[in-house]
Amino acid sequence: MRNRGLYGFKIGTAIRLPLSQFEGDAPILALRAVLAALPADLHPLEVAGFMLTPDPDLIVAGQATSPREWLSGGGDVAPVCELAANLDKW
Repeated sequence: MRNRGLYGFKIGTAIRLPLSQFEGDAPILALRAVLAALPADLHPLEVAGFMLTPDPDLIVAGQATSPREWLSGGGDVAPVCELAANLDKW
């Protein structure tokens, strides 16, 4: 479920919003663009794995970083959106 720039999923009748998409009380920058680029049929664990797993295409100070860390650090959203859009391709 993607609505208003946040990713959520239902457990019973409650909607859960993963904390990993927040920086303090605010959503991480450019999250809306990344969510729009993700394939619509991803399981919540796949979304979490994508956002939290270091990617060799996102390098900061010589180290692979996760899309969440990349965006939280002010990185350009374009490479994260490209990675997101290609998650269902090999």
